[in-house]
Amino acid sequence: MRSPMMGAITYLIIALLVSFDALMHLFRYSSLKNYYNMYATDTTGLVLTNWFKIGDLIINYTNMVVYGVAFITQLIALFGILGDINMLVWVWGVMVVGGLAELVGGLFYWMAYD
Repeated sequence: MRSPMMGAITYLIIALLVSFDALMHLFRYSSLKNYYNMYATDTTGLVLTNWFKIGDLIINYTNMVVYGVAFITQLIALFGILGDINMLVWVWGVMVVGGLAELVGGLFYWMAYD
């Protein structure tokens, strides 16, 4: 049996887990001062640029904020309030803004790898 409520609860759990993962990665797991030092790359012979750190911070801060807002609006939408706003958050926030952040962060990861 399919239930729309189970789909809404699934979206709620996904938003909670992704935002919590980004929060923990930003402030718990990579909070050491020298965590990103091994990823610094020499790009010009003079300056070490840490492309991995930049990309990681872009992706994690965006995920924390976007999925945090998606969690709040999904929780409110479970009670039948602001369903249209919830759809806007999931389409424009998660899909568009989150996708662009993943693209930009992935480009920085690629620059770090290359």
